Order: sequence, then structure tokens, then C-alpha cells
Amino acid sequence: MVQVPNAASWQARVLGARWNGMDVPRHLFDFRVNDLEKLLESCGFRVARRKHFSLRDNPAGLASSVAPGLDPMARRVRKRSESGARRVATDLVYLALVVAALPFTLAEAACHAGSTIMVEASKA
Repeated sequence: MVQVPNAASWQARVLGARWNGMDVPRHLFDFRVNDLEKLLESCGFRVARRKHFSLRDNPAGLASSVAPGLDPMARRVRKRSESGARRVATDLVYLALVVAALPFTLAEAACHAGSTIMVEASKA
């Protein structure tokens, strides 16, 4: 199984360089479905299944792209000092944004343009 950001997703097209999937240095290469499948096939794998949606990644990725300052993990990594009440309030606003992103991310996934590509493959 391989899961990568989808460089052909609606999020990538709309948000460009602000898209959360452009996460250098963790993501050095951009993939589209065909790119990933050709790579796997050239390495002797046969694609069995593909998905364009991750409940964990797609809505949160859109929320983090639109409002990076609200992302709880980014705030903690940057060691922003926040009072307990402010942290909870900011986390709740971020959660609301993630929930609001869900319909869009489901629609893009239904059109095979979700922000993640998950491919299940086995040795041919």
C-alpha cells in the first residue's frame, strides 16, 4: 500500500503552492494517479485497488491549507505559547473548519480528484 498527496487534486489546482500536500522536505516528488501506477508497474507490481479519500488526511489537509495558523500540530511544532483556553478555542475553530471541509473533500474524491491517492498493489 502506498499513499501520497495527489498533485492532480482539486485542492492542488485551487491552492497551488499554499496546498498542504506541497510539504517539502517530506514530499520531494509530486504524483498523479497515472504516475504512481506506472511507477509501481515498472517495479513489477499490479495495481489491485485505488482510493482518493482519507478521512484522516483530506479534510484536515484542506483546513490546514486554508488556515495554516490554526493547525494544532503546526502550532505545537512551532512551540507557540498559548494559554489553555486559547489552545482549546483555536482547536475548536480548526475542528469546525475540518468538518466544514468534509463535503468538498468527499466531492473531489467522488470525482477521483481527492487530495490523496492510496494504491494497493501486489507483486505481479
